[in-house]
Amino acid sequence: SCLARSASDSACSARLRAEIDVLPVAERYAAVRRLFAEWDSGDPSEVQEAIHEIAESPAQPPSFRVYAKLLDAYGARRRGDVAGAKATVMLLAFIQEKVRLPFT
Repeated sequence: SCLARSASDSACSARLRAEIDVLPVAERYAAVRRLFAEWDSGDPSEVQEAIHEIAESPAQPPSFRVYAKLLDAYGARRRGDVAGAKATVMLLAFIQEKVRLPFT
């Protein structure tokens, strides 16, 4: 486990990143969360770079890329890019307006 810190932070992030590509899709969500959890104990720039790489990878399923983009936006917010993070979340359509149905 990377939490034990027996390996360097860089190696830990790289191992978690590589693991994501070989896991079944359903298990990738937890794995990318483990990678994001390394933010506080590892190198935040390496963690965000790895998550950004996942988010932009055409090899990943679209729904998983969206989730990775959300985590990438959280990382941007943590690094001080609040406007960029908000714009990404808006583009991902996590913020929706109320829709009035014609029969209500």
